[in-house]
Amino acid sequence: MSFVIINLENVSFMDQVNDLLSGIEEKLGRLIEMKDQLEAEKQTLETENNELNHIIEQQKATINDLKQENRRLNTVNAIKKGQGTEEAKAKINEIVREVDKCIKLLNK
Repeated sequence: MSFVIINLENVSFMDQVNDLLSGIEEKLGRLIEMKDQLEAEKQTLETENNELNHIIEQQKATINDLKQENRRLNTVNAIKKGQGTEEAKAKINEIVREVDKCIKLLNK
């Protein structure tokens, strides 16, 4: 018959190491879950940010269109009232210059 001698100090130490490793594994699992959640949230926020940037660009274009329309209406109203003939002439001259530039580019 053979006897196995077990050193109780080593068993206790190994139990402590196993407990520590189990705790580390559990914390690592939670960290991985948190990382996955944060990556998903980041993706969602990036998508939302892109959508909002697109909306901003559309609104900027709308604002520019409305500003141009407002200028045109102001010019038309000034002409109708008999006021702003100088402004109307300046606007017509500006348009003629733009047309001339376009014609020169087309002729090249």
